[in-house]
Formats: sequence, C-alpha cells, structure tokens
Amino acid sequence: MPPDKIDFLFLTHAHIDHVGRLPELIRGGFRGEIITTEATAFLLEPMLTDALGFSDFRRDEQQLILEEIGQLTWGFEYGRPSP
Repeated sequence: MPPDKIDFLFLTHAHIDHVGRLPELIRGGFRGEIITTEATAFLLEPMLTDALGFSDFRRDEQQLILEEIGQLTWGFEYGRPSP
C-alpha cells in the first residue's frame, strides 16, 4: 500500500525496529495519524534523530521529517480511557 493511502499508524513502543521506518513513510507521502502512548511519543524524536544520523536524509530534510512526525503524532496515557 502506498504511504499516502495509509490513514493511521499505531506504534506499540519506541524500539527502533518499530519506529525506524517512519521517516521513509513520511518521505513517501504518509500524512495519517500516528497513535501511540505518551511515553512512546516522547521518545520518538531522540530515537529518530539518532537513527537519521545514519541515513541518506539531508540535515534540512531530517528536521522537516521530525517536525512532520511531531505534528501527526498524538499520545494517550497507557491504561487510562480517552475523554
């Protein structure tokens, strides 16, 4: 499925094998919601900043990707119902 056709992405935790392809999804056109716990949302930027240091993304593109991920992500508190 093309990334621009995906509506939601649910992240269970911030291990790099679960979040490491987010920049490629964004580069491919993904603009759906990223749903995860607040703790995982908090860890996305440092995890991806580190991983992007080993990628072919230019520095300016890395920053734009991280900003986009931040805008698309919303977290919920684990074990607490949504309002």
